[in-house]
Amino acid sequence: MAKGSGVDRTENARKMLEEAVEKFSQTENWQQFLKGMRSFHKYSLNNQWLIAVQREDTHWVKGYRAWQDLGRQVVKGSEAIWILAPRPYTKEREDGTEEKKIAFRAIPVFAYEDTEPIEGFENPWEPPVRQPVTGDPEAAQRLLDSLFAYTAAQGIPVVIEAKKTSAGGSYTPADNSIWLQPYDPVEQARVLVHELGHAATYKTLTEGGKPYDYSFGEAVAESIAYVVCGEFGIDTTLASVQYIAVWDADRLRETASIVKDACSALFDWLDRELGEEAREDVAA
Repeated sequence: MAKGSGVDRTENARKMLEEAVEKFSQTENWQQFLKGMRSFHKYSLNNQWLIAVQREDTHWVKGYRAWQDLGRQVVKGSEAIWILAPRPYTKEREDGTEEKKIAFRAIPVFAYEDTEPIEGFENPWEPPVRQPVTGDPEAAQRLLDSLFAYTAAQGIPVVIEAKKTSAGGSYTPADNSIWLQPYDPVEQARVLVHELGHAATYKTLTEGGKPYDYSFGEAVAESIAYVVCGEFGIDTTLASVQYIAVWDADRLRETASIVKDACSALFDWLDRELGEEAREDVAA
């Protein structure tokens, strides 16, 4: 982003949001955006868009001084990533009372890749690495048990039963339940997250008596599974995401918002259950 006043930078950031919606309507770019969501799920959706459109290869950003506090120095000449931060303020009404409001202002953050360890600093911060559960039966079972605990906490019964069908599982809105084939823990986890995606979004997609849009629901569920499962090294497909290319900007924003909320809820739960806080602590 070019240099300028705070007002100019904020306006430029808003323009970049419009560009982001157009960019990520392409399937391959949407996939890249979803990868970033694994690390930035605590950031607002707008800031996820902004980070992805400016620096799609990074999964860790912080402010200049925040990096110094962690023992890393931003390399001279590095280009800032501009995100929007809330700035509360008070406005006086005509009757003399005060009204609390929030404005947004562009602030700079920097990618981990543009930092280097500060000489002499003990244990400069390095990105945490979550080991994949594939090939590790115990880790896979812990993940699956945590997902079962999540469904129980959400009031979603899960039935595991062998059926003569090619489907690995399904979500039934009528009784808010999930059925799974008795697969191995990795495959069960993959299918369960997908069906949890349906469970988390069905009510939203049918709000106001709207008929359920199957292609939309599948694209959302596949996106959620891609984000969450990918964090644990489990491959998933994005076959239905081809539909996003024909969606308008409002539908794309709606999809991103639904995926973000569902993934945030799952990641927050899994981090607590598994004891692995591997993401940003402070949302922007």
